[in-house]
Amino acid sequence: MKNCWRKINRNDKDEVRTQYINRQTGEVKEKSVWVDRIFDYDKGYILWSNKNFVKTFQDKRLPPEFTWTERGRIHELKHYIIEENQFLGYRNKGFKPIDIKKMAEIFNAGERQTKELIKKMKDYKILKEVSIDGVVWYAFNPIYGLKGKRITYTIFIIFQQELISILPCHIINNFMGQLQEIGTNIKIIE
Repeated sequence: MKNCWRKINRNDKDEVRTQYINRQTGEVKEKSVWVDRIFDYDKGYILWSNKNFVKTFQDKRLPPEFTWTERGRIHELKHYIIEENQFLGYRNKGFKPIDIKKMAEIFNAGERQTKELIKKMKDYKILKEVSIDGVVWYAFNPIYGLKGKRITYTIFIIFQQELISILPCHIINNFMGQLQEIGTNIKIIE
């Protein structure tokens, strides 16, 4: 057996507390145990639990009209999704939006090919071009790749038409209530 150890990190553990009450005396005893969150003997190990990831959903694949090359390029874009809002960006003294030139560089393709793929992705609602306070971003539809676990207000505003058919009514009402209270400074570019 390999001799190894892991530094105990409280972020990787959950504290499970159990109270024991003696019904005759009323005495309360508490037992506390730390349980590993990233390894479970029945379920296994959570690989790279602290890394960023993009979820894809088996029942929502890219439309068959996309070639395998286009699918590969779309997959490569998922590495540039910013979690809070599904925007495509990269770090450079903060986050910067990915423009056509940068996207062509990522795809190892020409700008004309890149523009054609962007148009096709926009036509199939995989990508939307939005302007926020004059800055233009591309937003990736969370149905085809969700960075993180949550649909935020911003994501809902951008992909409202696509998400309404899959979200529960009470969630839609919550987001619509926020829309009436907060409003939006997001402009979708067709």
